[in-house]
Amino acid sequence: KYTLMVVMRDNAGENKSKEISEYFTSKGVANRYSTAYEQHQDGLAESGIKSVLLLARSGMAESGLAGKYWFCAATCGKDCRNATYKERIKNTPWGMMYGEKKDVSKFRPFGCRAWMFLNKERREKGKTAPRAVEAINLGFAS
Repeated sequence: KYTLMVVMRDNAGENKSKEISEYFTSKGVANRYSTAYEQHQDGLAESGIKSVLLLARSGMAESGLAGKYWFCAATCGKDCRNATYKERIKNTPWGMMYGEKKDVSKFRPFGCRAWMFLNKERREKGKTAPRAVEAINLGFAS
């Protein structure tokens, strides 16, 4: 397990709220801010965001889903990225954080056809009644 010691944020207004700064300080976490308009100071975070958004954009394009699902696509991209082996750390980000290999056996492409199981209470009566309904995969259960 890792302990959070420092939160580095850019100088955007949404990152400078008094409440969030006080929260981190109360937990013993230092607040640091990069210099305004100096994105290179946030290089690692910006690179990670770019990678996740690239996966989200390609998932959205392939699925044909409306833009309102971008957050689901980004979350799906993040999950895939965190389960992908990185040579630099000789592990996956998930493995580094949790000390175990992420089960990816149920991962499916974002926006693909899926089937949602219906509980007995939600399905029609009868032996031949459907036990699932068609759906769209919007990501993975945690």
